[in-house]
Amino acid sequence: MSIKIEKLSKHIGACVEGVNVAKAMNTSSVQQIRDAFREHCVLVFHGQVISDEQQVAFTQNFGTIAMTLPSNPYGGG
Repeated sequence: MSIKIEKLSKHIGACVEGVNVAKAMNTSSVQQIRDAFREHCVLVFHGQVISDEQQVAFTQNFGTIAMTLPSNPYGGG
């Protein structure tokens, strides 16, 4: 299944379908999501069930995670 980006409103936001953020993604998928974020500023991924570790791995596709408060990116404060 290919990634589908559907605009949510006139000014901001899009829904992303056809990607499982819990699994490793290829370079093309990462680039499509990056481009969609640049265009729409807010992306919604409906129906995703992921662990803290999977969320961190997904996020790392887009750059280094910068912690704004002292905490553990895998949860637990």
